[in-house]
Amino acid sequence: MNDQAEAASGMGLNIMRYRASQIGATLNVESLDDGSLLVICTVAMEQP
Repeated sequence: MNDQAEAASGMGLNIMRYRASQIGATLNVESLDDGSLLVICTVAMEQP
């Protein structure tokens, strides 16, 4: 996946980003050198 593909208006990544935003999370997507894709969803946990 390159920058051009990430900027595309495909629904998959947009839905994932939307869902992450609904829970206050961030979604990061990276292309790796071997052609695979790394997707990281990060959300802060509440302290007890």
